[in-house]
Amino acid sequence: MDVKGTLVCQGEVERADVFIYYVKVDGAEWVRIESSIAQRTVYSPTPGKKYTVMSQNGTPCAPGEYIGVAEGYLTVDGKTTKNYQNGFGPRSTVTC
Repeated sequence: MDVKGTLVCQGEVERADVFIYYVKVDGAEWVRIESSIAQRTVYSPTPGKKYTVMSQNGTPCAPGEYIGVAEGYLTVDGKTTKNYQNGFGPRSTVTC
């Protein structure tokens, strides 16, 4: 299972950050797997250009059900805000 996050900026942006990671589904609770976090930071991104961050290590080899998550933040005029809602991938079952 891989996770991919992309962003395309419109207008003047000082900095864009994309984070991707896995969460393990444990009943009704989702637990973020800290070791799976990957980040890409782009300073002064070109408007209209697509930037991508891809998972590096795949799903941890721990049996369970996982979902990939992507989230992004933009910095404009020195203020950072969450740019979009988390994107959730399909559930994937891992057996080791």
